[in-house]
Amino acid sequence: MFRLKALRKSRHLSQVRLAMELNINQNTISRYENEKIEADYKMLITMADYFDVSVDYLLGRTENDKINCSMSFRAKRGIFERFFVTSFLRMTKGNLH
Repeated sequence: MFRLKALRKSRHLSQVRLAMELNINQNTISRYENEKIEADYKMLITMADYFDVSVDYLLGRTENDKINCSMSFRAKRGIFERFFVTSFLRMTKGNLH
């Protein structure tokens, strides 16, 4: 990954922490950063969404780090969490004693 290490370090993340966030092994992060293996397209999208950059930026194909989609990974996760909590509270309203 051309810019993975720089993005990770700019956000003060260890390889272990990033691996936990992306639900993969720390050795995989190391291999991506050292270009020993390549990520599949799903992982590229996941990493780009996580860092809120385009896949092209992640791969070093452009200097423009802006993404062309409607919502970042963190925004989607926040909406899901709020929806889940709200739905849970509605379902259990009056039943929690």
